[in-house]
Amino acid sequence: MRQSHTAVIARNAAWDGPFATEPWETAWATEAIYFVRILNPAPFPIVMQYRVEISPDGIHWAELSQGTFDFDEQNPLWYRQVNHFGGWLRLSGRVSPSLEHGAEYRYRRVLPKPRFMAYLTLKS
Repeated sequence: MRQSHTAVIARNAAWDGPFATEPWETAWATEAIYFVRILNPAPFPIVMQYRVEISPDGIHWAELSQGTFDFDEQNPLWYRQVNHFGGWLRLSGRVSPSLEHGAEYRYRRVLPKPRFMAYLTLKS
């Protein structure tokens, strides 16, 4: 019988700059999907450069894949599918404003930090 599990790995997280989620033991699963949703969209686009990392022990990490999520009002939810991973997974990266909109000063000084929800869905 196949099994599945969805874990909320970040709830209302104020990610600004570098971040990393808690490690999750995934050795029993054959596939994983990370979902990341921005909860309070800013008046300008937010960019998340992310890395999916694997670990043999949940302490030492190696990059499995990387990419960019571009959050705006039309795209509040993004996902990344993962195959062929080890015993532990985590999501890490960096959140910043899209600088092409000249928002750095307002983002850093005036506006509340963007908040995120992140989920990890596993299937065997």
